[in-house]
Amino acid sequence: GCRRPAGASPYIVHPVMTRSPDVAAPVGPPPAAPPGPRFALGWAALIHAVCTLALGFPALAGKFLVNPYSDQYIAGYPFREFARSHWHRFGEIPQWNPYLFGGMPFVDAMHGDTFYPTAALRILIGTDAGMTWGLLLHVFLAGLFTFVFLRAIGLSPPARYIVILIDCTLGSSAAWAMKLSTLLAKLS
Repeated sequence: GCRRPAGASPYIVHPVMTRSPDVAAPVGPPPAAPPGPRFALGWAALIHAVCTLALGFPALAGKFLVNPYSDQYIAGYPFREFARSHWHRFGEIPQWNPYLFGGMPFVDAMHGDTFYPTAALRILIGTDAGMTWGLLLHVFLAGLFTFVFLRAIGLSPPARYIVILIDCTLGSSAAWAMKLSTLLAKLS
């Protein structure tokens, strides 16, 4: 077997993992993010708002941004329209849907996002416009909070703006994930 020298510690200490006593450990907060332009969050919001509106330009003309073959149109729209019309007729969230299987619970059957904040949009401006503007609001907020997150982790300002532009125009396309990480590594 292997013998330890007399008086040696019973624990194995790797020389690379030890710190010499004359080197002080770093103290204080981590380095701040690189400085960016003045009002960086405002500029990011403006850029992302313009990109989001460009992406959803049919909504500006009052069009419905849902594909007629999607589950949002086939199932989401009817359930949300039922909830909206019931609210306008009775002033309350529907508890029962009499149109399915001779009647079934509405809220317990998970028919959409009845209690989600964007439900107020559907009540105020109609189901189709509310769903459309709710979608655009989600795209805008996702980009804005992505920008805030990237600033918090210390990504350079140009990289932050590029990411929110890509996020808005491409969404969560998996095909671009590797190219995006390579680009970010070069910009950071």
